[in-house]
Amino acid sequence: MITTDIETNGVSLHCETVGEPTDPPVLLIMGAMSSAVWWPEEFCRQLAGRGRYVIRYDHRDTGKSTSYGPGEASYTVEDLADDAVRVLNGYELDRAHLVGMSLGGYLAQLVALKHPGHVLTLTLIASERLALADPELSVMDPSVGAYHARAAELDWSDRDAVVSYQVGAWRINSGSAHTFDEPAIRALAEADFDRTPDPRAAYNHADLGDAVGWVDRLDEIDVPALVVHGTEDPVLPYSHALALETALPNASLFTLEGTGHELHRADWPAILDSVEQHTVPGAKSPVTEGAGGAGHGLGAISVRDLRPEEIPEAVAVLARGMRDNPLHVAAYGQDAERRLRCHARLMRALFRAFSDQQPICAIRGGTLVGVTGVAPAGTCQATPMQRLRLLPSLTALGPRTAARMGSWISGWAKHDPHEAHVHLGPLAVDAHLQGQGIGSLIVQEHCRRLDSAGEVGYLETDKRENVRFYARFGFEVIAEEPVIGVPNWFMRREPTFVGS
Repeated sequence: MITTDIETNGVSLHCETVGEPTDPPVLLIMGAMSSAVWWPEEFCRQLAGRGRYVIRYDHRDTGKSTSYGPGEASYTVEDLADDAVRVLNGYELDRAHLVGMSLGGYLAQLVALKHPGHVLTLTLIASERLALADPELSVMDPSVGAYHARAAELDWSDRDAVVSYQVGAWRINSGSAHTFDEPAIRALAEADFDRTPDPRAAYNHADLGDAVGWVDRLDEIDVPALVVHGTEDPVLPYSHALALETALPNASLFTLEGTGHELHRADWPAILDSVEQHTVPGAKSPVTEGAGGAGHGLGAISVRDLRPEEIPEAVAVLARGMRDNPLHVAAYGQDAERRLRCHARLMRALFRAFSDQQPICAIRGGTLVGVTGVAPAGTCQATPMQRLRLLPSLTALGPRTAARMGSWISGWAKHDPHEAHVHLGPLAVDAHLQGQGIGSLIVQEHCRRLDSAGEVGYLETDKRENVRFYARFGFEVIAEEPVIGVPNWFMRREPTFVGS
């Protein structure tokens, strides 16, 4: 990465960049007490590889930027927000996409209010609202505060002790979706210590306070905002993401099921996909079409055709939503993270190979929350060319998994009706939203289209409860047979009326 020290108003801000300066600029703003190294260099390079000019920088009292003595800093949270603009000015950039994590997201909101002309979009990861404290929102897990209470006893000159302390802090922040990557976190903690003159100075951030005069004004932010949050965040629980999305006029929510207050490598593909889509030059937040609704406080749900640019998000929803299906456990194994990776790989391959698909998706607040594949009559069985396109992805799953997948595919194929029919599936609702009516809206729209065209519907399912679910829409079981040892049901639906 290319390093630069930006000197302004007596403050030195250490910055690093990667990518082409002619690409859309993305400014990464890290959280409290954290230097730029916590945006891992490889993460930055991958984002740059997607056609973005990536800038990360050290806050004051972190890394190689200006450091004050512990308890001697007089700057405010507004000053830290202004530092982000100073970085942009130092690179002679008028505007940039801001990506902030934790306090970095809070600062990004403040920049959008104070300096709206400098902001193209906001991406707010594991962040909270720029607002007064809300007693109705979930509070930080007590274990986090209890752990950090040990900081007063730490010998901050002992590199090993400080690094181990940092590793422990990030371990507490982690969720259950992924195995804690101690070697990666330890390497970042070592790099952080080695670039920081006095690690104790970072605790000056604890005295920043609120941005008085700017709180509770988020309705003034009109740039597109993407809220990215894990459902197991112990620092800022998931309710903060919901409140943040609601408070911003032009926001969408991207949920990381089982993720904590972390930037885990296993989440990078989903995060990078969403940031890439969100920061496409000239793009606006997705606008829902049509009307629809679901209960449980979900807000308006619109059901429509999936757009090509939404395929990466659809792949992620299918992988998360179907991760624990019985067939997937049998095919991919007991490791939940591996199942997620394998199914995402397969779904990407299917979207590429089956270009005749007519997928339907559900959108809430600009975020894709559910999706189903729909194969028109005569297209659900793979052609020789489509099988050839699928082969590399199947092979990449490993020989045992590929063999099980082959048995799975052939087990389904032999039940495929000879009559003309429209094939429904795979269908998934994002894991944290299942059971709240979104899948019903998707199937309802699918059946409406079947009835309008007078077409027969067909599907397979590996879950007994889904048999009852699909029966509500007129599907009937025509066969039942185990596939790779898992009970499967094959269902058919007659159109209820024939369109003109």
